[in-house]
Order: sequence, then C-alpha cells, then structure tokens
Amino acid sequence: MNFSNRKLPKEATDSMRTCPIESVAPYALMLSPIYVYMKLNEKFVSVKAPLDFFEPEELKRLKPFGEFFIPAFADAALPYQKMARSLKQLLSYVPPESSAKDESAEKYPPAAMAPSSYELSDTFLRMTAPLWGSDARIEPFFVAVFVNELCGVLPAAELKRARDQNVTVFERAVFASSWVVFLALLLGYLNLEYLGALRLQAFICVADGSTGVNPTGESHELVSLALISLDHSQSKALTAEYFEVRSDRLSQKIASRLHRLKFRLIPPNSVAASIYGAKGFVDG
Repeated sequence: MNFSNRKLPKEATDSMRTCPIESVAPYALMLSPIYVYMKLNEKFVSVKAPLDFFEPEELKRLKPFGEFFIPAFADAALPYQKMARSLKQLLSYVPPESSAKDESAEKYPPAAMAPSSYELSDTFLRMTAPLWGSDARIEPFFVAVFVNELCGVLPAAELKRARDQNVTVFERAVFASSWVVFLALLLGYLNLEYLGALRLQAFICVADGSTGVNPTGESHELVSLALISLDHSQSKALTAEYFEVRSDRLSQKIASRLHRLKFRLIPPNSVAASIYGAKGFVDG
C-alpha cells in the first residue's frame, strides 16, 4: 500500500513505537509502515508497507536489527483491533452445559444464556458505531484492520500468491474481502466460520481476477456489491450514501442499518480515523 515517507530522520525517534522483531508473526498484516533504524546514515528506512506482511525468511534476515519502529499513526488502528477482539469473544461464546444430574436446572436455568441473533446483530451495530465518523463513513484500511483481527490471518499460500502476482490487485483483494465481511456483519451474518469462508472466497475471487460472480446466492451477491461499492469509493472512504441510492435488495437492507447507525448510534461529533493528512501515513 502506498505511503508517503519511505525514510524518516533520526529526529522522528520520539514519535515512534518499538516492536521486537521476534514478536512479529509471519503473514500478519501490518497496521502501518514498518521501519528499521540504519545507524550508519542515522535514518529510519521502511521495510514494509501498511497491510503487507513479512515472510519467515524476511523476519530471519531482519532479526539482527532487534526491533522494528512503528509511527504513532498505528495507535489510530488499535480501537478497531480492540473492538474486533471483543466481537470475536462475543461471537465465540458458548454457554456452559448444565449437569443432567442437577435437579434445579429446569427451575433455575443458568444465568449465562447465549444471546439471540437479533441481540448479537444489535450489539454489533452499537459496538462499532464509534468507529464511524458522524457522517457515517469509514476508510477501507480500518475495515481491513478490524476484519483481520476478527477472522485471523488469511492462508499464507494465498497471501503470498496474490502479492507475488500483483501488489495492486493484492491490496484490492484485502480491501474487498474485508469489506464483504463487514457488510455481512451489518446484515446480521454472525457466524465466524461463515464469515471466514466468505472472506477467503472474496479474496481469491479478486486476486484471481474473477469479474463474474454467481448472482443466485446471497454470498455471491455480497461479494459483487462489496467490489462495486469499493470501486465507487476509489478505496478512500466507504459511506452510507452509496447504498441509499441503490434499489437492489441488499443495498436497501444495508442502507437501513447504516441509517440507524448514522442517526441513532454514532456519537455526536464523532471523527473517524484516517490514513490521510498529518496524522496518517498518506499526505493530503
């Protein structure tokens, strides 16, 4: 993913976070540009772009540097990771089994009951509302951060194959596969196994250059809608307005949920994080 500063001066040290290289997992998507410090010319030099990943051999080769340096921008991505972890814990919840020998079980059912699908869907909307700006817009980068934390690392072979074929297409595949999961969540699809499979399907579809999708199944419709809306946004910001003007069934369902987010759930004066400008990693 393109970013503005490939090198940073020594004076940037105070604004950088450090991360031991040995703690970085192979194939994990990066939250920001990643730098190493070159002592000879006293500069920070980028070794990885945002949403790219390290292969095991790269981490081994870079290990002598000891630690990576990460711009303060990465802090803006942390709320998306944290929210995804909370949602994952909620969707993974399994109520404890009551003992068959417990005669009081029927009279006094366990207090911790699994929430209904409606409750989970409502909780998802409420949990993620602060992540949107007050005008109901969210950038694809942060959706990718959220979904990567929720669904986990994509298969290493697929990641490597896509990136090696075409970096631009790889980036689009990451954005599209993340956005399709987020749309599915908005529509009330809350099964982690299904969401993971949907994400992988979308990633492979885009990485392989498949332009046609089967219109008969809702999963395929979701992939198609995710691609169309992502292209419309030019990967800058995904908004509620795009779905409001479309007449197809899925768009109208999504628009309805985003309308509730925009006018009832998003905190007033909420400002969504951005990769652009002084606090981001892209100038302008």
